[in-house]
Amino acid sequence: MRQMKFQNEKRMSGHGSKVGLLLLLPLLHVNVVRGQPPSASQFDSCLGAARQALGPAGEVARCGHLTRRAVLEAVAVIRLKQFPGTADGGIAVSKLVLLREDKPRWDVELTATKLVVRNQIGYVGMDFIDDSPQSKRDLAGFYVWYSNYIDMEEKKPGFSIRFQSLRWDMNEEEEGTSWEIAWNPSVGRFQEFTENEDPSGFRPEKKNLPRLSEIQKLHGCGGAEQSPCAK
Repeated sequence: MRQMKFQNEKRMSGHGSKVGLLLLLPLLHVNVVRGQPPSASQFDSCLGAARQALGPAGEVARCGHLTRRAVLEAVAVIRLKQFPGTADGGIAVSKLVLLREDKPRWDVELTATKLVVRNQIGYVGMDFIDDSPQSKRDLAGFYVWYSNYIDMEEKKPGFSIRFQSLRWDMNEEEEGTSWEIAWNPSVGRFQEFTENEDPSGFRPEKKNLPRLSEIQKLHGCGGAEQSPCAK
């Protein structure tokens, strides 16, 4: 995944009603289009899809017409409740899936785990699969933030999710690798979106990726701290 750094804000700050509101906001399963909440039946459908995709631990993070399509959509997650939410609404999760209703079933449009992010076509926002024992051991998941915009400077309408990698030992002073995935209406898929590269915009998925262990073996290098190889 491309490296883009920003300060990790893990701890809640302040007291009283402001903190109460910040704690409540991530739990409001809202339809982001026009700010309208989903109906009870829509939310029940989203919850059923979340549980089917992720098991009994699955929760609904977003439900509604998220990408402004006519179909019902849901973001389902398994939360890492031992990590606090961030002051700006980030939630720690170990897995996330984006689901689209295609009655009578729900289709998975994006799956994000601590090591792999995929859409229906291939890998998203990744250059290689880090299968090192250290990553498998140290990575807990990621913080996620939701937005009704892509390209925050130009405020283009669209649904996007910002991810930040999260380790079990991460503290509030550390920074994590971050990336953004957004709905691309031109191709009808969720893809990586970059603002800090030239040119900015959507990045196509990759159908095949090498594994870190394979790269290290090929180049005769290794070591848990090398990603993928130190020259």
